[in-house]
Amino acid sequence: MKQANNSNLKAGEPHRWKPGESGNPNGRPKNSVTAMLKNASEEDRKAIADKVIELAKEGKIEAIREYIDRTDGKVPSELKVEGEILITPNMRALAAKEMIEIKEEETKLLVNTTE
Repeated sequence: MKQANNSNLKAGEPHRWKPGESGNPNGRPKNSVTAMLKNASEEDRKAIADKVIELAKEGKIEAIREYIDRTDGKVPSELKVEGEILITPNMRALAAKEMIEIKEEETKLLVNTTE
């Protein structure tokens, strides 16, 4: 078994690779599963689609997710939003109106349960 090269690791440095330095300088292998799925013939894509439908009917979601992640890309699990949120006076008034309506509805429910 080949020993990993840890020359980039130094005491006190938390990251393996420096900014701009690749851990895989040769890139993804040419015959990766993703490339093969994307370059499949029309006939193979139809067969795969049929199998995905069959697996879906059997409830085997993991197999479906794997295929879709490899061909269409994974859905981001987290969305980072930066910036300021601007609340206009109209938005504030609408929110206040909605809160009043909610409180009125809660009051009606409370009154109805005590009668």
